[in-house]
Amino acid sequence: MALFQLAVGRLRPHLLFLLILAVGLFVRFYNFPAWQGFDYDQEINAWLAKSLIVDHKLFLIGPETSVGAMYVGPYFNYIISFFYLLGKMDHAWTILLNFIISTVTIAAIYLTGAKFFSKISGLISATIYSFSMFFISYDRVMWNPTILPLVSVGVFYFLYSYLKNHKVRDLILATTILGFSFHVHFTAFFLLAFFVLSLTIFGGNKFWKSPLNFLYIVSVLVIFFLPLIFFDLRHNFLNFSHLLLFLTSGRAGGLSGIGILVTLGNVLLVWADLIKSIFIEIINIKLIPLSLLFLVLIFKHGFKSGGNKLFYKLLLLLFLLITIPLSFYRGALPPYYFLAPLSIIVISSGDLFYHITKKYYQSNIFIVLITGLILLNLMPALFTKSDFSLKNKSQTVKYIISQSQGQSFKVDFITSLGLNTGFKYLFWQQGEILNINMNTKTDKTFKIVIPKSLARPEELSVVYGAIGIVKMEL
Repeated sequence: MALFQLAVGRLRPHLLFLLILAVGLFVRFYNFPAWQGFDYDQEINAWLAKSLIVDHKLFLIGPETSVGAMYVGPYFNYIISFFYLLGKMDHAWTILLNFIISTVTIAAIYLTGAKFFSKISGLISATIYSFSMFFISYDRVMWNPTILPLVSVGVFYFLYSYLKNHKVRDLILATTILGFSFHVHFTAFFLLAFFVLSLTIFGGNKFWKSPLNFLYIVSVLVIFFLPLIFFDLRHNFLNFSHLLLFLTSGRAGGLSGIGILVTLGNVLLVWADLIKSIFIEIINIKLIPLSLLFLVLIFKHGFKSGGNKLFYKLLLLLFLLITIPLSFYRGALPPYYFLAPLSIIVISSGDLFYHITKKYYQSNIFIVLITGLILLNLMPALFTKSDFSLKNKSQTVKYIISQSQGQSFKVDFITSLGLNTGFKYLFWQQGEILNINMNTKTDKTFKIVIPKSLARPEELSVVYGAIGIVKMEL
């Protein structure tokens, strides 16, 4: 009873945050079978989990990166594999990991805003993140970018804390999370540059005069790089050679003059769209200038009227370390390349909104505005569903197996580009091998049609969402 009262006493100051957290998690995961997907990235993670749990094979690398033919480390996939183990290789159980990551991320944003600025700033930041459809869409998918916001907040928080207080514990924790980021996504290179330059510029004599600091950093990073080092030693330095090739190839460089200005403009347009998407996901070109103006206001507030200039100096450094390199990059710029600073921008937005409210005493108008933004995101979040969900794919696989009645079968795919993913693993999960060789003689033949509109309605034997099945007659 005493422990319960102690726990209640400690949580009482955070009751409003706990309410925001509870509603935010409900919005994210309500009716998750309707939208939980199982596509290319999820299937890759599933096969890695099978390699560990079923085949009892340790792996030294995680998924391949989307650029450069490189691989991230395996540690995050070991975590994902644990939830496959809990669910007996059922991908649906990874929703528990999504839930945990979302909970910790929202809490980290609240605590960071509250510690670095004010409790109300933390509440506003947590509210923005909790009800942003942009972040909800990432928190719902189990793939490597899912954990990027949490990783970036962790690196930023402990690095900032070290620069303020010079406690070795904070340096070790920042380095640990940084090392883990190389097991998540290749944008860890941006965080590494941010980490190094932050210590170089703001570390001061207390950092540079202690050789132990460098020993701590190197020792921790070696632990996280060991699997990748062993992999390269066994595979003719594949990762390292591909990294050098990527950095020196035409895909990442070769621009000059007006070309750099054009690509810089493209990167800023992406920034504007993403900042707008944090608050509302609508296509409106008129909002782009307002989004850039909002970003300018964040930094103007931080450097002129904010009470925590180091925070904004670090944020500006992180912003530049992503914006400038991507201005030399000729490839596509997906949103997850920008996830690291976006989560920090959410925290700075909470600080800016709090000071606007204090300065102009328009709390009622501000509450109405925030409520409106929440409602605009709430409806699509609650009622989002996917016609290509894991549920529909699993039903498709189970139908084909049941109709085959123990006889041999093969499956042909008629799909739009990229929509035939996930089925190989789902057949394996049900104890069958997916045979897609139409030249093989089998007792049964089926066609999976995605979307179902690619076939005439009368051809379809059964439909699950937008997935149609044609049962071929011999």
